[in-house]
Amino acid sequence: MMNAIGFALTLPSIWITSLLWNENSVWVVLWLLPGPVIGFWVLQGLRKTEFTQ
Repeated sequence: MMNAIGFALTLPSIWITSLLWNENSVWVVLWLLPGPVIGFWVLQGLRKTEFTQ
């Protein structure tokens, strides 16, 4: 299921990026940048969390 969600998010991102790249290359990068930054921030928070069983 997670693979399908990732695939579903990746295809539109590639499509949108390729359509808009020639006109607004810097803005396309800035528009897509928050996703990986937020993901990294969340994963860093999970590293600090102690998991008890």
